[in-house]
Amino acid sequence: MANHGMENFSFLNEHPLSKYMYLNKAPWDEMRNVQSELFMSHLAYVCANSPYYKEFYRAYDIPYHKVKGLSDIGELPFTDKNEMTAQNFNFRAALDSDICDISFTSAVTGKTPSMMMMTHSDMARLAYSAECAYRNAGVTPQDTVLLCSTIEKCYMGGIGSYLGGIRAGARMIRCGIQDASYIWSMIQNVSPSVIVASPGLMLKVAEFAARLDKDPSYAGVKKIIAITEGVRDYKLDPLPITEKLEELWEATIYSSYFSSELAATFCECRFRQGAHINPELAIVEILDDRKNPVRDGDPGELVITPLGVKGTPLIRFRTGDISFIRTDKCFCGQTSPRLGPILGRKKQSFSIKGEKLFPNTILSVLEGMDYFYGGYIEVKRSFDGSDIVTLFAALNGNLDIEKLRGNIENRLKVAPNIVVVSKEEIDKRLACGYNKGTHTSFFDLR
Repeated sequence: MANHGMENFSFLNEHPLSKYMYLNKAPWDEMRNVQSELFMSHLAYVCANSPYYKEFYRAYDIPYHKVKGLSDIGELPFTDKNEMTAQNFNFRAALDSDICDISFTSAVTGKTPSMMMMTHSDMARLAYSAECAYRNAGVTPQDTVLLCSTIEKCYMGGIGSYLGGIRAGARMIRCGIQDASYIWSMIQNVSPSVIVASPGLMLKVAEFAARLDKDPSYAGVKKIIAITEGVRDYKLDPLPITEKLEELWEATIYSSYFSSELAATFCECRFRQGAHINPELAIVEILDDRKNPVRDGDPGELVITPLGVKGTPLIRFRTGDISFIRTDKCFCGQTSPRLGPILGRKKQSFSIKGEKLFPNTILSVLEGMDYFYGGYIEVKRSFDGSDIVTLFAALNGNLDIEKLRGNIENRLKVAPNIVVVSKEEIDKRLACGYNKGTHTSFFDLR
């Protein structure tokens, strides 16, 4: 029977890039040399197979043929979300018969998600990246992993986490995103040693257990791999919610990074000094507002070039995420760069007394505090063009606003205007985001 061009690939096969796993501990020069070779191979594939890049480079006379290595990557233009949305099908670089899965991006700052069309090879690459992430977090075949991430609704991250866990030899329990009572029941039934979930969800589960007079620290959970939400600040120190979760669960919290465009997952090791980037899977750049590389450790926009992708390959994709990279050798022995926490979204930045901040920078200071029920950030433009930033917060019990302001200033040096509102008002306002199909605690009225 004819296979019509279909790849002979299993999701759990070894991906060809896995032979470069050793790069995580290779000398810097060797790592960059191999990355350069992989990048050139990726560029050649894209220019030969991607309708979008072939037409774009031709129309704008982009001298891609003059790119001789990774050091020339700055000669190539960026790709952004708007272009992907507008010409989504032109980004497909594989035959229809080779596409085995279609996922959608989250569309955090845009109205329309983009399709990520994946081949069997891409699925194996996704599983390999997640396997590496689990191994960085110390997950072994002795672990049972409760996966509190959806694998439905065309979400790529959940499938990657599931397949990667199987590749790492762990027993995977597909719980999904459920309410706190269901997750607590699952924990009681299957006794997971590792949970993959958002920090906010794990806090709700712990609070639910406490209402039942149960102590979550006795549940046997040893590791929590955090997804979708940050657990560290710009100094890589734990956020208040991280400290509270580690106290409640007596578990170690690991930070991770995933994006559908990257089609890969990165995770911290036991020293928790940033998520280890697999050099064979992606070229990662951090750029300032002028699109120039920043110094090691300085924040800027995260720009990614996923390597080895066949279905929807990208070159210099602007994620809109603000983060930083550390290139010093990790205590675990790995020499590959480490990605810091996502400090915010580029389009969501605002200024308070000259300090550039992001919504989650403020909210993360408060989340996990016993007195903080919830809140959202609202930004307006004043008559002189400056930002008017207001935190609307609901509190548990009575707390002086000045004390609340002081807690924020101690962490960030500055604080927004603060308005205390009812819990009902917070629930109603946050529900506006859910009704639109997204979760937002930031409202930009500029």
